[in-house]
Amino acid sequence: QQSIEFLNLNSPYTTYFLVDGQKLRTSRLIDREEFCRIRLCENSLCHPCEIEMDFVLKENGQPRDIISLILTVEDVNEFRPQFLDVSSNGHIIQLNISEGVPVGHVLPIPSATDKDGEDDELIYWLEKTAKLPFELVSFGSNQIALNVTEPLDREIRDFYEVKLTASDRGNLTSTIPIHISISDINDNVPAFDQQYPYTINISENTLPSLTKSLIRIHAVDNDSNDNSHISYQFSPQISELIRQTFQLNS
Repeated sequence: QQSIEFLNLNSPYTTYFLVDGQKLRTSRLIDREEFCRIRLCENSLCHPCEIEMDFVLKENGQPRDIISLILTVEDVNEFRPQFLDVSSNGHIIQLNISEGVPVGHVLPIPSATDKDGEDDELIYWLEKTAKLPFELVSFGSNQIALNVTEPLDREIRDFYEVKLTASDRGNLTSTIPIHISISDINDNVPAFDQQYPYTINISENTLPSLTKSLIRIHAVDNDSNDNSHISYQFSPQISELIRQTFQLNS
């Protein structure tokens, strides 16, 4: 009568399989991702996940031969791709880009991972409802980025939102919003809020005054933050007599 036994009863795979006479059975749920994590697979990259088992063939209770078996654990597509390297809330990719970058500028974005297989098998696309000055590009192994396709102008639009979807080439996908904030550069000149030259009339006997204004001049700048702060001064072409006669408070 023949039977088989594990050659090494202390091998880690003996907790997952058992020998029943001449049959090999599973003793617990088989999880390929767990096998990869505990390095039970012979291939360090876990593709494919192959487990080499050695058995002793016995006949009438006496060892007769050693049998080697290579068991391939095939993957079941059970995990969705996941975006892990994102903002602190874990649900949004937040990007900042200057409006001054040239067309063709590439902005790397975090890619997804897939517990089921190799990450470089993932495919990506953008879900957008309107034409945007960006397109999705890929390079290297599972590296993706946004490519600037049109000049950016923060004064026209300072924020974009798109949705990035990752698919594992099966039927499982994950989608994450991308928030793109456009930062300002000092690209706008101040503009007076009315057409100039300004015209005022004063009498020749007007007395000097530090509290009374002859005219109020105001300009605006469409840039943001420090780039929008405006100061006023006389033009270098103004004569010294005018400078001594009038004072500009900015």
